[in-house]
Amino acid sequence: MAWLRRRTLRQHAGVTTRVHSGTHVLVTGIPGSGKSTLASALSEELDLPLLAKDDLRDILFESLGTTRENAADRSKAGLAAVRIQRHLIETMPSMVVDCGLWTDLSEPELLATGRCFVQVYCSCPFEVARERVASRDRWDSGVAGDEFERFRPLLEPLRLPHPLIVVATNTNVDLAHVADEIRAVLGSGPAG
Repeated sequence: MAWLRRRTLRQHAGVTTRVHSGTHVLVTGIPGSGKSTLASALSEELDLPLLAKDDLRDILFESLGTTRENAADRSKAGLAAVRIQRHLIETMPSMVVDCGLWTDLSEPELLATGRCFVQVYCSCPFEVARERVASRDRWDSGVAGDEFERFRPLLEPLRLPHPLIVVATNTNVDLAHVADEIRAVLGSGPAG
């Protein structure tokens, strides 16, 4: 996307980018805030695997023969994807997690995993996020109408006793700077 300046590991030749083992980078925010784009880029920049709830949900749609058009199927597949994601967070080594988690609802389950996190919250004005969702050429662009109001609680980051990095995603994002902030929080220092 044009609002994300992408810098890859190839541009940081010879720089160690791995973060501490066992710490997950949670990328959170309202739908349309740029979570998936930022999570994918951070995965590459930090040399960590990416776990995306949307990918899990899509696999479930295909495997179970359910449809995206049916609200009950969407709800079941989405809930199952969150449960699988939580299990993987609990059992897998460090990764970047593109989260579909709810503020004031998801925190107890995350804390119960006993894992360390750094949260990267994609801050984006509500109407900008709604417009992005509406303009998507995807099956879920229809939620940009009245149904989008249900996402207002996600205008706040998860309330976790772990480091929080807020990234304004309605402007250009300096990916290297965000990655350096993550490294600094984790004590591995900035790149370079």
